[in-house]
Amino acid sequence: MNWSYIAGFFDGEGNISIRTPNNKYSGRGVILTVAQKKSNADVIYKMKVFLAKQGIESHIYVQKAKNDNWEDGVRLQISNREDGKCFLSKIVNKLYVKKAEAMKALRYYDTAYKKKVKDFTNDEVRQVVQMRISGLIYKEIASFFDTTPSIIRAVIRSQPNYKEIQRQFWDARSIRRMGLSKEEIETIISLYRSGKSVNEVAKITQHTPNKIGYLLRKRGLTRTSAKTQAIRATVLREQRFNEVGDKIIEEYKAGASTHSLSQKYGIGVHRICEFLKRQGVLRPKWYMMKQKRESILKNRTVKNSEVRR
Repeated sequence: MNWSYIAGFFDGEGNISIRTPNNKYSGRGVILTVAQKKSNADVIYKMKVFLAKQGIESHIYVQKAKNDNWEDGVRLQISNREDGKCFLSKIVNKLYVKKAEAMKALRYYDTAYKKKVKDFTNDEVRQVVQMRISGLIYKEIASFFDTTPSIIRAVIRSQPNYKEIQRQFWDARSIRRMGLSKEEIETIISLYRSGKSVNEVAKITQHTPNKIGYLLRKRGLTRTSAKTQAIRATVLREQRFNEVGDKIIEEYKAGASTHSLSQKYGIGVHRICEFLKRQGVLRPKWYMMKQKRESILKNRTVKNSEVRR
């Protein structure tokens, strides 16, 4: 038993079946088979022994005859990708009838079976990460390595610094598609984290709110709801009162009005009134302004009498 004998036997009695993903009744792959009657099964078993010595795994199946007048058959089958590729590469130059089919199967082995995650070397993984950081999408990287986008995504997600890789990817993507520099991106993010709304950040940076919102979403900074914004505004307001609260109390006791304090420190009048109330500072009520109210009413009375005359 040698390769020349197997090539001749396979050329006459063998079969090459290429299963494509378009066939919903079978999986993707190449199936190599050689079949004989059960009475001539000795050659099939000898081929299996020879292939096993060459490191090629094969399986033997017994086929029951569909008709009583027929004899049962024995089929030797090679389904594994590596084993099938090795088998065909050994006999392809010795074939005549099935040489074109064998060449087509070898090409299918090289193109249909994509690279898996475990097939990537350390250098290739580093190259994938660098390409992702430069702003390339999964599909572009997959075409370079002859694999699928899902495999590239799995390689990226397996990295311990996955979030940092994604952040740098969206920075590069934003620079390419949105025309933003790294300094502008950092400015937008710092403004938003300081408590500015998307519209306020857009006015300051001279960009559209849609562009700002898109950048924030891709950086993981989702635009907050109205309730969350109200909570954040309350926290920022309390921080502001912690900074200038003592000055507000001193100036108010010295005679400054709540309206002047509101304009000076950029805090609403009713917020200042609530703060003074919490601090125990008594504000004048309506009954404490009797003289001022009487003077206002007196002036109104004089003006009304002059108009009547």
